[in-house]
This record gives sequence, structure tokens and C-alpha cells, in this order.
Amino acid sequence: MGYLPGEIALPEGLNGAEFIEMMKKMKHADDERINYLLEMFELDPKQNTKKMSIGDKRKLAIISAFMSDSKILILDEPTSGLDPIMQNKFIELIKEEKKRGKTIFLSTHIFGEVDATCDRLSIIKEGKIVTTIETDTLKNNENKIFKVEFLNDQDFNEVIESKMNIVYSDKIKRKIRIAVNDKDINSLINLISKYEIKYFSESKFTLEDYFLSYYRPREEA
Repeated sequence: MGYLPGEIALPEGLNGAEFIEMMKKMKHADDERINYLLEMFELDPKQNTKKMSIGDKRKLAIISAFMSDSKILILDEPTSGLDPIMQNKFIELIKEEKKRGKTIFLSTHIFGEVDATCDRLSIIKEGKIVTTIETDTLKNNENKIFKVEFLNDQDFNEVIESKMNIVYSDKIKRKIRIAVNDKDINSLINLISKYEIKYFSESKFTLEDYFLSYYRPREEA
């Protein structure tokens, strides 16, 4: 098993190379794998661990977690402290490991990481899992929200009185949001095309929206 803790605590009195050598013996890792990871994350292992930046400590911990080519990986906030370039390299590494059949448990608050790497998402609230869903289910959701802004009050009022599923409206700004299933989008377009429209766009439902729906106050949700 490969493990990457959220808080990195490295032993004093060692440089990066010595720490890697110690972990190599414990994990029975091979040099080829270690050198591949060192090159990927551009880490100079000669630095003293005490003087390393937060980012370099995180790189060292990532290399330690992945060096033994474990079948199971448990990663807690793995890119905390990494710059955007290294975050992207970490995502590339995760994708490579997935293709090689690894099982990866990833705890993160960075929605881009979840979107780019995860097949299944669980949300934890107050120490309990409140939902689990396949990420493809969210990405391919058949239920859509469309935002519409009208040029005049009459058109706005007529659509408000229609049978469309309106989930939000602002009379002063003449704006509405309409919920519609994929199979009914043509009906929506046919209806909207009869009016003078200033703005029409799909409101993308994101992983962040899904996450926040479990954390907003009940009345706001």
C-alpha cells in the first residue's frame, strides 16, 4: 500500500536522498521507478529535509508513496503546496496509475482534481458519507438548467405563465432559469424562439455545485 498523509512530517538529520534510500529499503522499491518519479517532479534529493520548501516536502512524500508500485494508494490532499505545473504532473501520474489497474483513494477539496481523475465521488459531512455517485453520472446528467434574459416585460410574463419548469425568476431583471430534460430541449427552443431574447445559455452543473448542495443551509438549497 502507498500512503500520502495530509500533514508531512519528515525525520530530521536526513537529506532527501537519504530519506528515499531509507524508504526504498522498507518498501523494496527499485531505482528505475524512483528515478522516474524524481525526474517527473523535478526534485533535487540532495536538500536537507528540514530546509525543504513545503512544495519539495510534498514531492518527496509523493515519491515515497508511489515508489513501491503499490496496488492500493491512499492520498490525503496530495497536491497541497504544489504549484500548478506540478499539480498537473500529479494528475498525469494518477491517470497513468489508473491505466495500470491501481485502486486509488483520494481525499481533496480541489474539484479540478476530482473531475480529472476520479471515477466515483463520495461527499463526507460531519464525519459521515452523505452521498456516493459515479462522476460520469454527473457529467452526463440528462437534466439541464438554462438561463434566459428577456428584452421586454410582456415576453417575460408569458413564459412565467407557461408550463415550463421555472426554478428561478427575477422580474426586475427579466431573468429566469428553466429546468428541462434532454428530451424536451427542442420544446424549450421552440418556445423561447417566439420571444425577444437578450441572453440564452445553459447553466453548467458542476462538481462544485453538487458538493455545495450538501453544505448550503436547507432553506437556501
